[in-house]
Amino acid sequence: MKFNFLNRQKIITPQYLNDLINAYNLKSNLENILIFKKVFNEIKNIPNYNIPCNPIEDYQTLYQKIKRNQLELLKTYLQVLENYNFQYSNSLFCALRILLHTKQDNNNFTNHNPLSYPGLYAYKKNGNAFHLYTKLGEIKVIKANEYFKNTQGEKIFKRTLYRRCYERTWEFAQKFKESKVILQACPRIFTGQFHHAFIEFEGCILDLSCNCLYPDPKDAYKILSGYPIKTFSYEELQEYINNLKKTIPNIMDYNPLWQIGAYEDLYKKK
Repeated sequence: MKFNFLNRQKIITPQYLNDLINAYNLKSNLENILIFKKVFNEIKNIPNYNIPCNPIEDYQTLYQKIKRNQLELLKTYLQVLENYNFQYSNSLFCALRILLHTKQDNNNFTNHNPLSYPGLYAYKKNGNAFHLYTKLGEIKVIKANEYFKNTQGEKIFKRTLYRRCYERTWEFAQKFKESKVILQACPRIFTGQFHHAFIEFEGCILDLSCNCLYPDPKDAYKILSGYPIKTFSYEELQEYINNLKKTIPNIMDYNPLWQIGAYEDLYKKK
């Protein structure tokens, strides 16, 4: 990630890193909104386009409406999305959050249909396991809260998971010290990245924010694509934080994982 919203500071504080990531996110969100406006303008100018709701503000809403009202335009719409570098991994990430969410996160979703996201064609459920048929190939996932039931990690999954990747990843790493923490820059829907945190555990990938356990890491990285920021064993993470305290003395006032992501991927690259 490269941008120049904020001047580089010699004295780094958690607030500065928070401002840094917020500035980047604002810029990236605006860029993606502008790209979708271009997509929407192309679609609505097709002669037989006849969706009554205008304007439509996001790709997923338009996808739903075309599937429901003008299915013959669906192939054209997907082609236009792809012409603008549409990232199916991001769309499938959103679909998984809906498919696997826990009851604690019910209120975070007004849409409860994962098939309303481009790239997810179908899925089969077998107990707590799901076999997904997607644009990126077949993917197998397990509901993580069920997998970790009756373990020392069970309580983590009884809290809000949605948009809590840093908090829940940090909590999991404290309880399962044999796990590895992965900080990743994942693609947004058209351009830019968002910082994400997840776990490598017993040969699997665990994305707590989606309540998703990937038995095969190859499947995980179809969704969690992008580029790695940092990977830590628990011991490496503790050593890194202790060293970083020399630069950011009050790093532990906040969850350290998001600060590490901002420091490594934004501050040091400015």
